[in-house]
Amino acid sequence: MLGLCEGGLLPGIVIYMAHMYKRHELSQRIAYFYASASLSGAFGGLLAAGFIQIPRTDTVDAGWRWIFIMEGASSRYDRADPQASSPASSPSSPTSCCRRT
Repeated sequence: MLGLCEGGLLPGIVIYMAHMYKRHELSQRIAYFYASASLSGAFGGLLAAGFIQIPRTDTVDAGWRWIFIMEGASSRYDRADPQASSPASSPSSPTSCCRRT
């Protein structure tokens, strides 16, 4: 069921990116996107395997809870400082990215 719902995600993001970048910029952005998706899947599995090995504490009793804690902490950091996690080459404003020629 999850695969059915996620099936259109990657093609949809490529179409969305096609509206924002010029033709000669798009291929590099798509390459970065697919590479980062593969790398995040690989390292996410490794991190999850490591978090499962963390022993129980008084407040957190299962390794799978550490996975949610660490992923939530990284999400909070990204929300607190969005410039730290965004690429330097991203458009500075929505109107600057819409000038395609």
